[in-house]
Amino acid sequence: MLWTVGLLGCYTLAHAQTWREDEVKGVLEKTATHAAIMTSSPESGDLVGHVFAHDSVVGRAVAKSCQPSQVCELRVVELAHMSHTEANALGFKDHPSAWLLVTSAKSVQRGR
Repeated sequence: MLWTVGLLGCYTLAHAQTWREDEVKGVLEKTATHAAIMTSSPESGDLVGHVFAHDSVVGRAVAKSCQPSQVCELRVVELAHMSHTEANALGFKDHPSAWLLVTSAKSVQRGR
């Protein structure tokens, strides 16, 4: 089981399917407890939010390398689906068509 703990509760991904993407690159948005990298789907052009907690390993790495409203890049990223109900409760200003939970990333850097 994978867990991410936020101010508003726990998100349980029991038996959740995860997958790996080589890169997630987009604009960083932050709330009080979480952040998301907002990207656009290559298939549809729809907005996609890639969420992680500030106090997670990924969140701490992003805080050192990236700034809000600027491009941030994650490499070798493990992802899982996240419900709209859970993500919308975190208070992001954008409301993507899809939300994904970032469970790990091999590296983080400011986008170019």
